[in-house]
Amino acid sequence: MMTNDFLIAWLLTLALELPVIYLLLHKSAPRMKVLFAGFVASTLTLPWLWFVLRHWMDYNQLLLIGESLVVIIEAALLASWLQTRLRLAVPAAFLANLTSLLMGTWILSL
Repeated sequence: MMTNDFLIAWLLTLALELPVIYLLLHKSAPRMKVLFAGFVASTLTLPWLWFVLRHWMDYNQLLLIGESLVVIIEAALLASWLQTRLRLAVPAAFLANLTSLLMGTWILSL
């Protein structure tokens, strides 16, 4: 069962990451394919951060190692699914995750 905090984090992650992924990768594939790939990639990686990695890492490790792993995994998924180069997918995944980390932290602090 999903906790309310996780559900909020997941919805906020999607709301913040999908526009970034779309803006950076919309020329790589049809719009719905880009949005669906971003949706699935974020949906697959967020539970690992929330429910798996946080049991092995402290907060600083989670930010550095966990977020780095998420960027690598999401970039690989996006590149594969959208049949685009990693040199396009890595910056898109990095900026999308940086946006959700910074903006999400700020929004949740309000």
